[in-house]
Amino acid sequence: MANGNGYTGSRTPMMIPMDYKLWQTGMDIQEIFLPDYFYEKLTYIHLNPVRAEITEKAEEYLYSSARDYSGDKGLLDVVIV
Repeated sequence: MANGNGYTGSRTPMMIPMDYKLWQTGMDIQEIFLPDYFYEKLTYIHLNPVRAEITEKAEEYLYSSARDYSGDKGLLDVVIV
């Protein structure tokens, strides 16, 4: 069926394989009370692109707040804690 601009289209539901998971199994919720623990987790997150071999340094990943924490300006607005 054509719409007003001459294009046709159909809606097909996206099928996700049953063995696919977006998150890891389990819930390991930990509240952050201490600054040292916060910075430990922040460093872990900043190093994810390095571990995935996307960049050699955390600050090189354009979408990481590691750029802001190193003194550069990243693409996203970040509040330094």
